[in-house]
Amino acid sequence: MAENDEYYGSERARAAYDGLRAAYQNAGWSEEEIEGVLQVEIPDNDYFSQRGITGNYHGGANILFEDDSILQWILSHRKAPAS
Repeated sequence: MAENDEYYGSERARAAYDGLRAAYQNAGWSEEEIEGVLQVEIPDNDYFSQRGITGNYHGGANILFEDDSILQWILSHRKAPAS
């Protein structure tokens, strides 16, 4: 999600992240466990302008999937089997 996402706004992403973090903490997860499954990326306008996007940050966020570090983090995780 972009810092100035026209559709969602970054405050919604931050609120969702904070809510999920609190839920994991309330469930007794350690910080290490939480950091293993919960990440948030909210690039600023400069990140997008360096990649040729100067408007439509919501649609432009798709370029994050071209960022190898983000893609590798996503691909390195999988859902734990049900117990």
